[in-house]
Amino acid sequence: MIIDKVVVLKWNGNNRRIYESLGYKYTKLNDKFTVNIEDVKPGASVEVNIKCDYCGKNDKKNFKHLKNKEINFCSKECVDQYKKGRPLKEVKSVSVLPCDFCHQKFEISNWRIQNYKHHFCSKTCADKFRVGKKSKLNMRVIVPCHFCNTEFEIKKYRLERYKRNFCSRDCMIKWWDSDEGKSVREEEVIAKNKAKMIEVNCKYCTKEIIKKAYSVKRNKKNYFCDNKCHRAYMKKFNSEFNRNANKAKFNVKCYNCNKEKQVVESVYKKNKFFFCSHECYQKRRIEISDIKHTETSIHQKINKVLEDIGVDYKNEYGIKYYSVDIYLSKFNLIIEIMGDYWHANPIKYPHVDKLNSVQIKDIRLDKRKQMYIQKYRGINVLYLWETDIKNNQELCKNLIIEYINNNGILTDYHSYNYCLHENKLKLRENIIKPHFVKEIKSSA
Repeated sequence: MIIDKVVVLKWNGNNRRIYESLGYKYTKLNDKFTVNIEDVKPGASVEVNIKCDYCGKNDKKNFKHLKNKEINFCSKECVDQYKKGRPLKEVKSVSVLPCDFCHQKFEISNWRIQNYKHHFCSKTCADKFRVGKKSKLNMRVIVPCHFCNTEFEIKKYRLERYKRNFCSRDCMIKWWDSDEGKSVREEEVIAKNKAKMIEVNCKYCTKEIIKKAYSVKRNKKNYFCDNKCHRAYMKKFNSEFNRNANKAKFNVKCYNCNKEKQVVESVYKKNKFFFCSHECYQKRRIEISDIKHTETSIHQKINKVLEDIGVDYKNEYGIKYYSVDIYLSKFNLIIEIMGDYWHANPIKYPHVDKLNSVQIKDIRLDKRKQMYIQKYRGINVLYLWETDIKNNQELCKNLIIEYINNNGILTDYHSYNYCLHENKLKLRENIIKPHFVKEIKSSA
């Protein structure tokens, strides 16, 4: 039993509501307070003094480990000894009777004497006694076949269980194929389907309709007799509960195609540019972006090279989902400026498994951009790398001129695979592919 009458607990977020409802006053978090042992909740983690109900020894136990507040023990040995001394359960009343087959006397429960007519000392005696005796399962009767009227024997329980009985499987199949069998089958299907249907009212026109029981259980609120009622109800519902329905609207024009549309006041004040569709937005998104000038130092150097050779260009030109660094509009060609670190120059970073997550992300973006431009625009992009732009601008200049003169067709499109020999472009013997051309595993 538990000796302590009160225990000391601390206030916390879990027990505050429980003990305040029992009349205890809350002070502050982690403050100690005393609680009567009767009021302590079962899961409270606090040590209490107990007295073993078998050996009388005093011990300490955690309150949440006490299964019974009245009877407690100091050890498992005391539990076992206590159980041994517990009074036995009530013994079943038995009688001595002779076996109905071998006449040998044996003990049998009184409830079996009341419920059964014959009594046996073993299953062997019971089986031998039943030989030649008629049982309910073996009782047979003579009935006519439901299809051909031929008389045959059938077990009595089958006669009570089934409405129609047949002398053979062939007769049963022929009956089901007959007009009578087909009509019976249709009636059974209709009755079965009716049991699965429930009558409900249409939410819009209140007309009584029949729905399947499983659909009624799934959707407990709204039922409609047809799509017209459903559309009419949704139109009414939206007009009543749409917060923007009664607000003042402003006419605006699409920034791309000048198509007119209406917007509410909050949208009108928030935005400078409006678009009628996502496609129109994609066409002008680079133009309206707050960050229009993203040219790096190497980008500006290539711009100067293009100005020196007299080629018109557009920076950060938008192509559907992507933005390219330089677009030569007169020749319909594209130049990309590639930083050695961000785009992982394969000469400086030859091992893919040593690249960080930022580099891997940029490589995958480069691959998607190249595939999209090549597939939908049919343009082979020229890639000028940071090392070549800083150390060999003459190489980049000659490569751009060659790229334009050949209408965008080159043996290789990466500047690090070229060198100058007697002021002429020459392709290196060892061609190095960039990482975005190779396959990169998803785990990288």
